[in-house]
Amino acid sequence: MNISTSNPIIEFEEVLVRNYSYYVGDLFGKLNYDKTASVAPQAYWIMSTEVTYDLYQAIYNWATQHGYQLTDGCNGWKEYSCFDQKTNSRQYPVTLISWLDAIVWANALSEKLGLQPIYQTSAGKVIRSAENSKIDIIVNNANGFRLPTLNEWHIAARGGYPAIQQGTYGTIHAGSNNQSLVAWNEENSQLQGTTIVKQLKPNELGLYDMSGNISEWVYDSYLNEDQISAGMFNKMHYFCGESWKNSKGLNLAYCDIHSRHYRLDDIGFRLVRN
Repeated sequence: MNISTSNPIIEFEEVLVRNYSYYVGDLFGKLNYDKTASVAPQAYWIMSTEVTYDLYQAIYNWATQHGYQLTDGCNGWKEYSCFDQKTNSRQYPVTLISWLDAIVWANALSEKLGLQPIYQTSAGKVIRSAENSKIDIIVNNANGFRLPTLNEWHIAARGGYPAIQQGTYGTIHAGSNNQSLVAWNEENSQLQGTTIVKQLKPNELGLYDMSGNISEWVYDSYLNEDQISAGMFNKMHYFCGESWKNSKGLNLAYCDIHSRHYRLDDIGFRLVRN
């Protein structure tokens, strides 16, 4: 599905992940994944690429004129700095984006396209600022854009129902067991930085860079028992997928965590909607 507006910059593609019973976990290879299914999410749309700097900036410029506060991001990454803003039509994935930036940007994209924003405060106000890292966030059942859940991200990365039909749901990278075919990683990047989106083979759903290029924020948070007993409630959020500088020995089951205001040169995001 293509999303477009009267502004030609605000265009992107989405892919439908159908409702089905899927396996999510750390098993890979030729297995009967129907028999090991562990989750059954409702159908959802997911962006076919990571959010590019060009798309991010188009919404950022609108958002900052309509009461939103968030960082302006980075045009990919190259040797300790952003690429020039005009390089390669700004089609690198946006980087230096925190989990909170992604939440706020998702609300801005929804509002800009006439959809109902997903993320609200407990008082029912749309979240428009990434400045308050301790804010309580309520997810409503609206039609706007949001970060994928951990399960949704893993299902999409594995290729969803088409991969199950083709017997490739168990590949260790998104669309192949050969990392170099689908993932911009340490070896082909030579640790220099990102590449523009859609340069390598997509997975069975037609999704690009689910492995490699940058890791991607998901919505789910993690708080261990030690943190709870110590009275610490600053949730840590997951980001998933190999990246241009962190991929050696990893597979699709790998995710890491960090605080919601953390920004790094190999983390970005893509969005989903119901």
